[in-house]
Amino acid sequence: MRAALIVAAVGLMMSPDSIAQTTPQTAAQPSDIVVLGKKKDERKRVREFARTLTPARMDEQIGRFVSPVCPAMLGLKLSQGELIIDRFRQVATAIGAPLGPKPCAANILIIAVPSKRIFIESMPRYSPGLVHGFPGNHIAALARSPSPVSAWQVAGLLDQNGLVVANAALDAGNPMTRVPTIVSTDISRVNKATQVGFTVSVLIVERQALANMSTRQFADYAALRTLAPIDPLSSSHASPRNPHSGLPADSILNLFDKDLTPADAPPSLTWWDFAFLQALYRMRMTSTATYQRGEIEAGMKRILASVPTDEL
Repeated sequence: MRAALIVAAVGLMMSPDSIAQTTPQTAAQPSDIVVLGKKKDERKRVREFARTLTPARMDEQIGRFVSPVCPAMLGLKLSQGELIIDRFRQVATAIGAPLGPKPCAANILIIAVPSKRIFIESMPRYSPGLVHGFPGNHIAALARSPSPVSAWQVAGLLDQNGLVVANAALDAGNPMTRVPTIVSTDISRVNKATQVGFTVSVLIVERQALANMSTRQFADYAALRTLAPIDPLSSSHASPRNPHSGLPADSILNLFDKDLTPADAPPSLTWWDFAFLQALYRMRMTSTATYQRGEIEAGMKRILASVPTDEL
């Protein structure tokens, strides 16, 4: 396990070209994947980390991508966008997320805009599929949150085989009676007949907020926000100050902390971020959130146990 983790970490290394391209940067070193820290009550910290980032209630399900992911970067220079997407794809490969070969139809959109509020408020009219199923007040909250970045997923209900759940009419003469119909032979208190799969994931960021960030930092942040079901409207995630101050370990999610400069934020995914994402993409999709969260916590513990203490 230790060797596998080191290989994955080294595979995530690349030159941290600045998005703003204002100052030259040195080549990444193997230690850049993690942020130094100390172990303290690791079981409790793992539980808090996993539960903070998976807000689903106990009887619901935690979603993720089931179909291959295909990220696209819009709103930046082509050369910068390619660096971000290449890094994103390295992260997806390292954590075990399904990844579509190039070229592919984008289902993860990372968009840099002058004004997050104006862009998101225009989406119901110009890009309704990217906010499908969202009520107007939810879209307004995403647009007006004080953070310069917002991210969310549009999810669909799938059966146990990963296929879209079909609707059947209870009354053939009344199309309004169509309801989801699922056939399953393996339903229990632990396993459900369904799973929640992301159909599209969106991240909107204000262009000026990217100043002096490295492409590696932003790509890693975008990967964590778009691949994981982090609640986009919780008070902690929408804060303009420290949006993830409640996390018990350092995280790339602190990148947009208003009180930090990019140089003070983590240079990439931390081991905690990496462990969370890899555990998320190894969990059983048909379990309820209670059991899924337990699998994520157990997976994180196994991964972090193989990391040197002085790198946590």
